[in-house]
Amino acid sequence: MPDIQHVVYIEDSFEKIFQMFSTREGLKIWWTPDVKGGEGIGDVFTFGFGEEGEAKFEIIESMPPEYLKWVYKGESTDEWYNTEIVVHLSASGKEVKVLFQHNGFVNNNYFFDACETTWKRLLTGLKHYCEEGKAPALDFSKES
Repeated sequence: MPDIQHVVYIEDSFEKIFQMFSTREGLKIWWTPDVKGGEGIGDVFTFGFGEEGEAKFEIIESMPPEYLKWVYKGESTDEWYNTEIVVHLSASGKEVKVLFQHNGFVNNNYFFDACETTWKRLLTGLKHYCEEGKAPALDFSKES
């Protein structure tokens, strides 16, 4: 099964970076402004992408401020079905190393390639936000 893996180094605190992945407010900053759901183990985040629909991930592991794991909770026909998102933070000098993985894709196809590119873009935006205070979330809502 193909997996996505990106590494980004961010000059900021473990706590702040972890909050960017583990809270609705953090996720709204760098992923999509439409985030709903709880923030504890067993809770489900729902991410809205306008006409593209939504994605639901259950939080299955969380070890603040270093590690979290989600599993996709959508339909079995979805490309993300049974995929997992894993985030692991570790020290690297004065930076925090963010290892981001989206694992378990069934197909290495156009959708997989688009996801890999989009995750890289989003993580770069997260880095800019943490270090410079600017990185708007992608807006997936229908343009008027």
